[in-house]
Amino acid sequence: MALSIIAFTPQIIAWRLSIVDRLVKQAKNEQNVQQKLSYLEQAKMMGGSDPVATETLARFWLSRGETSRAIAVYQSVDDPNYLRLGYLALQAQDYGKALTFYKHAGRVHQSAESLSGEAVALYSTDKISEGCEKAAEASKLSLESIIAKNANTSCILLGGTQSDVTSSVTKPVLSQRESAYFLINNLVYNPGEKILREVQYKSTTDYLTLARISASRGELKEAIVFAEQGTKIDQSNSALQSTLVRLYTLVNDTQSAKHHTELLEQLKFSQY
Repeated sequence: MALSIIAFTPQIIAWRLSIVDRLVKQAKNEQNVQQKLSYLEQAKMMGGSDPVATETLARFWLSRGETSRAIAVYQSVDDPNYLRLGYLALQAQDYGKALTFYKHAGRVHQSAESLSGEAVALYSTDKISEGCEKAAEASKLSLESIIAKNANTSCILLGGTQSDVTSSVTKPVLSQRESAYFLINNLVYNPGEKILREVQYKSTTDYLTLARISASRGELKEAIVFAEQGTKIDQSNSALQSTLVRLYTLVNDTQSAKHHTELLEQLKFSQY
C-alpha cells in the first residue's frame, strides 16, 4: 500500500500545483478584493511552500501595506529567507523582529548584510553604540559593501563613535533634511523620521515621506493627516493624491477615496 502511494506522489504533486496555478490566475483576474484574497489563501493552502503561492499571497499583503501579514506568509515556508524577512520587518518598523531575523540569518551565514541589518535595528531602538559595533563588524567582513558603509555613515550621523575599521568614514556635511533622508533611505526610520519632523519648512516630498513612514507601521490616520498637509502645499502632486486614494481605501472611507481618485484622474487628463 505504501509503495502505491509513493508511486502516485508525482501525479498528486502535479495535480496540486495545477490547482495552485489556476487559483493564482483567478486571483490575478479578480477585481473583488475579498474574492482575490480567498483565491490566494486557497492557493497557499494547496501549495504549502510552493514559491508561486507564497509570493503572490505575500505580495497581496504588501500591496495593501500589511507588511506583518506578508512576513507571516514568508515565514510559513520550510526554509525562509531570513535576510528578506529582516528587511521587511525593518520596513514595518518592527525592530525586535528584524533583529531576531538578522541574527538568525547570521547564524546560518554571517554576512555584511546580516550585520548591517542588526545595526539598523539597533539604531532604531536607540542602541547606537551596539549598532555601531555591528556596522564595524560588517565592514570587517566586506570593506567594499555599500550597505556596511551606509550603516557606518548612519552611525556617525547619529553621534556614534568611529572604530579603527570606520576611521576612513568622515562625518558628511549634510543639512538637517539631507541627514533625515539618508537615514530614512537606509531604513533607520525612527531617528530619520524624528529629524524630518523637526524640519521647519516642509515640502510636499517631506509630507509624502512622513505619510509613507506612518503607513508602513500601520498608523493610517496619521499618514492621512501628513498626506493632506502635503496637498495643501501642492494639490497637483499625483504621488500624494494616489497615496491618499490608497490610504482612504484602506480605512474604508469610500467617499474620500472617490474624491481623490477624481482629482488624480483630472491630473492625468491635464497632462495630455
